[in-house]
Formats: sequence, structure tokens, C-alpha cells
Amino acid sequence: MNWLCPSCGRAFKHKKQAHSCVKVKPEDLFVNTNPYVINLFEKLKKETAKIGKIKIHSSRSTINFTGGGTFMVVKPRKDRLETEIISDVELIVLPVYKSMQFSKNRFSLFVRIETEDDISRELLKLLKKAYMLSKK
Repeated sequence: MNWLCPSCGRAFKHKKQAHSCVKVKPEDLFVNTNPYVINLFEKLKKETAKIGKIKIHSSRSTINFTGGGTFMVVKPRKDRLETEIISDVELIVLPVYKSMQFSKNRFSLFVRIETEDDISRELLKLLKKAYMLSKK
């Protein structure tokens, strides 16, 4: 069952889940980026939407993609997108450049998106797996 934050109205998988209630539009996070970074984000969003029903929420510095729970966090930077993808296995092979365990059974996989080619088949497979994991 989902928990709704009484302050901001966002739905979460776990009761009283830590988050920021500050409401930010995703486009506000692209103010200091090169225009092609917006195009990268739009392509990533379009490809991710093919995986399943997703919701997108923004915080002060991130754009969060959720299915049942958050499965990807995007941080717009001046010349790229930094992504953090949730996984149940540690993985350090391209396109992943870093992996970090954050709970007993969960890892964060970090991927940089600098060109459209970085939105690869391998990345989309990781995102589909992360999305399915978020639905459990």
C-alpha cells in the first residue's frame, strides 16, 4: 500500500519515507545546462516510458523516475546527465562506471549520459530491470 505525504501529496512505497516536499518543475533543473542536455533527457524519458507506467517527480537537484518505487534518479549537469539506477546486484561493466551498496539487497549503479548513443540497449535493459524491481 502506498503512503501519501500529508505535506506535498506525493505517494511513496514506504510509510514516512524520507524526501523533500519542495516542488520543482523538471525544466527548472536545466537552467544552467547546454541545450543538448535537455534533448538527452527528453530521449531518456521517451525510452523509459516504453518500459511501463512511470511517474516523474523533481526535487531541488534531481528528477526521480518511479514505478512502484524509485528506480532511477537523474541529475542534470551542465554538459551531461548523471543517473543512478537501483539494482539488486552489484555491477561494474559499461555503461556503469560505479556501483555502491546502500542496503542489504540494493545497489546504486551510476551511469553518465553525454550523447544519445549513451542511451543504449544495455542502459535500457538496466532500466527495465530496475523498473521491475521497483514494482516488487
